[in-house]
Amino acid sequence: MAWETFLAEATDVFVAKDTDYESRFMRALIHYNSKRGYEAARTIWAWEVEKKLDRCRTWVKRGDLQVKGEGVHDSVIDAFNYTVQWILYMNSSRRKENPIDQLNEANFYSLAAGYQVDDWVNFWANNGLLDLTDQVDKSVALLIANVMTIGSSETLQRRS
Repeated sequence: MAWETFLAEATDVFVAKDTDYESRFMRALIHYNSKRGYEAARTIWAWEVEKKLDRCRTWVKRGDLQVKGEGVHDSVIDAFNYTVQWILYMNSSRRKENPIDQLNEANFYSLAAGYQVDDWVNFWANNGLLDLTDQVDKSVALLIANVMTIGSSETLQRRS
């Protein structure tokens, strides 16, 4: 699996979930920012990504996950998709645009493709969600890079 394949899959998952949930994540960011401020919206994003990264940490530590049929590949895609939406939200807010109006497949893919794998890992690290001095988080970062680029996801799916 190349990076482009991961982007296409992540975009497809985004479109399906955003449709099913009627843009619930973006609506939550808008709502909590308007009621409680930027930090509340950021907390919504960080909370969702942390849950997914914690699942990856569990897999790194134990080599197994109890919920079958939902492996680390799914968690990486979800963390990635929450982060793309968070950046879309921040960019739209800075430009005084309605983030919901910007939330579509083309904008999602365009923003996601504008960065490389290391940029995404570093974004999480720079925002305090990954500690690249910690051995487990270093392994999680490598796991994420593998899922995003070399297609180890099928092997990881079978093992988890």
